[in-house]
Amino acid sequence: MLAQARESNTGKFKKINKYIWGEGERRVLTGIPSYLYKIFSLIAAFYIFWAIIFYPQPIMHRAICFGLFFTITFIVYTMPGTDTKYKVPWYDWLLVVLSLLVSGYISLNLDRLITRFAFVDQVSFLDIVFGILTIILLLEGTRRIIGPWISILSILSLSYLYFGSFLFGRFGHNGFTLNHVIDEMFLTTDGIWGWTLGVASNQLILFIIFGAFLLCTGAGAFLFDFAAAIAGKQRGGLAKISVLGSGFFGMISGSSVANAATIGVITIPMMKKSGYPADFAASVETCASAGGIIMPPVMGSVAFIMAEVIGIPYGQVALAALLPAILYFLAIYFTVDIRARKMGLQGMNKQDIPPFFQTVKKGLPFFIPIFFLIFRLSFSGVSIARIGLESIVLIILVSFFNRENKMTIKVFIDALINGISNGLMVVTTMAACGIMIGVFNLTGIGAKFSSALMALSNQSLLGTLFLVMLLAMIMGLAMNISTSYLLVAVVAAPALIKLGIPVMAAHMFILFYAAMATITPPVALTAFAAASIAGAPPMRVGFMAMKMALIAYVLPFIFVYWPALLLHAPLIQIVLAFILGVFSVALIAMGIEGWWFDKNIPSFARILIVGAGIILLTGNVYLIAISITVLFAINHFLSIPRSN
Repeated sequence: MLAQARESNTGKFKKINKYIWGEGERRVLTGIPSYLYKIFSLIAAFYIFWAIIFYPQPIMHRAICFGLFFTITFIVYTMPGTDTKYKVPWYDWLLVVLSLLVSGYISLNLDRLITRFAFVDQVSFLDIVFGILTIILLLEGTRRIIGPWISILSILSLSYLYFGSFLFGRFGHNGFTLNHVIDEMFLTTDGIWGWTLGVASNQLILFIIFGAFLLCTGAGAFLFDFAAAIAGKQRGGLAKISVLGSGFFGMISGSSVANAATIGVITIPMMKKSGYPADFAASVETCASAGGIIMPPVMGSVAFIMAEVIGIPYGQVALAALLPAILYFLAIYFTVDIRARKMGLQGMNKQDIPPFFQTVKKGLPFFIPIFFLIFRLSFSGVSIARIGLESIVLIILVSFFNRENKMTIKVFIDALINGISNGLMVVTTMAACGIMIGVFNLTGIGAKFSSALMALSNQSLLGTLFLVMLLAMIMGLAMNISTSYLLVAVVAAPALIKLGIPVMAAHMFILFYAAMATITPPVALTAFAAASIAGAPPMRVGFMAMKMALIAYVLPFIFVYWPALLLHAPLIQIVLAFILGVFSVALIAMGIEGWWFDKNIPSFARILIVGAGIILLTGNVYLIAISITVLFAINHFLSIPRSN
């Protein structure tokens, strides 16, 4: 009896623990819930298209998107700790109704909301009720999709509004009434209905739908064939295909974890079959998947958030990311090539490689909307959302000339549903960020945190950079890349800018470490997804991926000091940065793999070669001279015949 009681208590504890710290599962929907999920997804998609053309009031538009996306969330995702994977329980239907009621309340009170004076006009009892209800729905919906961390941060932010009045010094404040909180969070566009939800519901969701249309019309298969046509003949071609294919797919999908889980199912077994060890194959896929987020032109939609935060055109963000992204993928490419050389691996069989020109011809329907998107984003003054809609329409039109992947009604509907489904995480988490942004606006804690960061680092640029790196990595462990970048950028970027770092370099610094957090142990979600496919130890894959992607951990510190790496310099400096960058990543790859021109090298030489490669990136003449001297010395040492 005692043992049974203990077992029962243990089971209850595990259930409670999962309820608090877990995240929901995607339901297997059938019958009426399945139909409602599809109907609400289609309504959300068509409403977003309509809103781009007719420009409804921002607060109403964002509230309607809130109602639709959270309705879908409560239908699709289970409550953590509950066994409701195959049914939608009554309480989730209640949350669905409440989500729609919030949208209805904002819409019915629209005239009052757009004409009232914040913190002057009265806050009604129903305003308070619906404001609290909206916050609860945000916290619950977000934790179901990505776990408790954003919800916990939001609760801590709200708690600060009360407990901050008891604090002394820099972080204290005079306190805020409930009316003040509801006014800021719910009745204005400074909180929940602020620009974070606006970016997600106006811009990001359009490009997620754009990616869904590309994939539903066969772009995934084409991108793999295109990568195979480019790299298949080369030594270790299968791993190089993974690098290129995952990079192409990742910049469209916007999720490194999803990228590893989808493309990795194809590439990892192929790499293993060709002779690569399981952990190496998983590491290659991990690094390539994470790199898609920093690869222009789409950058997994993070570029649009950055452009909004900085207040500059999207094209400038994409251009600044170009050279670092190229160097990142070259580093992985060289690592793969050296490993293939060490193992004596060859390219794919000639009959298995698709002809390049035939593949390009076949893929023209996919190139057209992508190039159109890049051109419009770079050279037109039209809104980003409008360009996204135009690009989706172009995909549909072009598909009629693609015999193999012609757009049908079913494909069209599936693309819309998949796009909305893929966008749930982005929209819900960005909406939850509105709570924290509202607290920042109300209390000014963002500026306080920036000044504290500078004080903690004693005004040291290097110290501040290191602290911001840690903050971005820690936030990135628990959140998706868009959310972690956004929150760190709001509180930490001002501190970097005050120390003289260019705005673009400060924000790109944060983005890089937010992206790398997904491959960094102990919570390396992308590495774990790839490891599960490869059948390799997850932590081993995580540390191996870190080593392989070393350039991404070093490069942000360097482009802060040398803006030529972000293309913010005269042309001669940019060319020099590119040349030095290529040599640098080649040396780093040699050091990591322990291979110096067909020779295995000892550990001390590997460390020196990696160091020399990193020094080359600085562009400093004296340091480069030291680096070259070290390389000549190593080469001389390794060329001395060894007696047995």
